[in-house]
Amino acid sequence: MKKRRLIIIVIVFFSIILYLWTPFQSGLFEDDFNLPHNKILVVAHRGSHSRVPENSLEAIQQSINNEIDFVELDVRSTLDNHLIILHDSNLDRTTTGSGPVNQQKLQDVKKYNLRYGNEITNQKIPTLEEALLKARGKILVNLDLKIIDLPDIQQVFHIIEKLNMEESVILSIQDLKLFPKLRKLNESIRLMPVVKTRNNLKKALNLKGVEIIQVKPEKLSKTLIDQIEEKNISIWRNALNKYDRMELRGDQGFKKLISNNRVHIIQTDYPEDLLEFLRTNELHP
Repeated sequence: MKKRRLIIIVIVFFSIILYLWTPFQSGLFEDDFNLPHNKILVVAHRGSHSRVPENSLEAIQQSINNEIDFVELDVRSTLDNHLIILHDSNLDRTTTGSGPVNQQKLQDVKKYNLRYGNEITNQKIPTLEEALLKARGKILVNLDLKIIDLPDIQQVFHIIEKLNMEESVILSIQDLKLFPKLRKLNESIRLMPVVKTRNNLKKALNLKGVEIIQVKPEKLSKTLIDQIEEKNISIWRNALNKYDRMELRGDQGFKKLISNNRVHIIQTDYPEDLLEFLRTNELHP
């Protein structure tokens, strides 16, 4: 009986460990991760949507199935202040609905089906909570906030806290002035400044609590790289558009992105292809 009880305790213990594990907790953001071309994580832009609708629960599941590190999702708000996952401000391109999403209530938005190209699927627009529940314990999440009102952003924090996902979600922050205020809401939730100019990059480096920065896919000066490495900050770059297109036409886009730039995390519309490339070159954890 005692032996059986011990076995059950051991099984439960390791089940909890596996459930709570994330790449953050495994030390990927520690000093050894910031070495040049050491290891690179993969982000699925709007989920793995090569065969399913973007920003859908199925796109998240595909990323999980294919062992992608991060899924990037876009957050918007409905007329009645419910947070949903949708890239465009209008419903027309990706759903069977039409018009601005912020002028419709959640109960109406939920009636629409997601499109995959010209095909109408049975997938619905997920709420933020539904999307995070799908990802929880299985994949890291980057939320690109398409909302600017502080109450909406506070609601994002509340949902993350409610689901105990502080360690596995990163929020993209475009407005650097918001950074200190949002950091005070919960210092455990990582905020990622998105910078498009060298001047903003310098400002971001002076913000307290920055662990990761998204920069344009261009070469940084040695001085800036040294400053980033001194602060133990990871660099996120996008392969979207330029390097993805190069890769698609067989012009070694991923190789050129990595060769030309210091990078620790790459976002792409072709996450499975990037993961295969990184693994082939021993660049993935």
